[in-house]
Amino acid sequence: MPFMEIEIRDQLITMPGYHPIDTTVDEAFRVFYQSFFSNPDFSILLKDLLPSLSEKIEDYYKRTGDLQTEQKPIINNLTPVWKFLLDNRQLQFAQDFWKRIIEYVDSWAEKRGARIHKGAIFFYWGGTAIEQGDLDKGFFLMHSAYEEDVENTKQERPNTPAFKFVSLNFEAKHQLFRNYTVSLANYLDPYLKQYRQDRGTNYTREDFRRSFLEKTDNISLTFSFTYILARLYKIEFDKLHINKSEFGYQYKLALIFNLSLVIGDAIKNKDPNQNDKYFPELAEYLLKKASLPLTANELKQDINQQANIDFDATILNLINNGYSLPNRRTLSRIESDIGLIYCIRNHAAHHVGASDLIWNNFHQLLASAFNVLFLIAEELYNDG
Repeated sequence: MPFMEIEIRDQLITMPGYHPIDTTVDEAFRVFYQSFFSNPDFSILLKDLLPSLSEKIEDYYKRTGDLQTEQKPIINNLTPVWKFLLDNRQLQFAQDFWKRIIEYVDSWAEKRGARIHKGAIFFYWGGTAIEQGDLDKGFFLMHSAYEEDVENTKQERPNTPAFKFVSLNFEAKHQLFRNYTVSLANYLDPYLKQYRQDRGTNYTREDFRRSFLEKTDNISLTFSFTYILARLYKIEFDKLHINKSEFGYQYKLALIFNLSLVIGDAIKNKDPNQNDKYFPELAEYLLKKASLPLTANELKQDINQQANIDFDATILNLINNGYSLPNRRTLSRIESDIGLIYCIRNHAAHHVGASDLIWNNFHQLLASAFNVLFLIAEELYNDG
């Protein structure tokens, strides 16, 4: 692995992974490293050190006319400072560092008259934002990183860190932010265990990742699901305390509702004759593929009508696996889960008031949503 040695207070410090560019730029990076690590003052970094380094990089492009080959090494050579900020938990400074770098990169690109790939910058910045707890910014940046990678590779599923992150590629070793990806995957394990028990299957999280998250034709499904999963994880493991209140109720209901939207779109993505079908018809397509006898008419004319008459009683019967159709057939666990998702979709779309029932049974409803999503992945996306 290439490296650069710098002297800090009479000690030689190694900058591993340094990529040599040319004599002038290498010397500029040496001064940049020595100045920062001798006095890691963030205000000096932004005011003096980065502008000076940027001038040398712009001069390099003018001297060489290089439009492609050195852009990746230049970005990679900036990471030691970011890693220092990250390791010292100066997360806001670490975010601001990449924000400033983006401004310089845009300036370099404009003066070169050529595009500079920013996928790595968005990835580093996005992961830092997520570590700081800003999921919205972090996932927007991860999506920007993914789009940059698609543009650069001309592939819808590029073998890049951003795509590995959002597709929960916990199997990829030596991956930045892998610990977070593994944590999200671990969060799914109890729900997968429940699904295997309810469905009588051996479906694993590896199967789910490879068949659904990594290979779905609609990449927005992957981003949407992983973002929802990150919000759920934050509630449970990141000490995000949600009080029993109108807002807390709406927040939790919105998470299940958003999962139900992913469920509907995931079926649409595989139903060749969906033609803007409503949820009961989409569900019937899934039910038939899974050899389950529940029909769209039974969802609409029985379960939904009962929910309109007495929502709480219908939901409790479905949760407790005690719902019987007019023909006295009791629904299976997975059929009840599909009925629950249908009722929750309708309820969330038309009601904003708090419900003790949904609040008190949040994890059961969440398990039902995951059951349906895992069923979709196994039956519609698992092509062997």
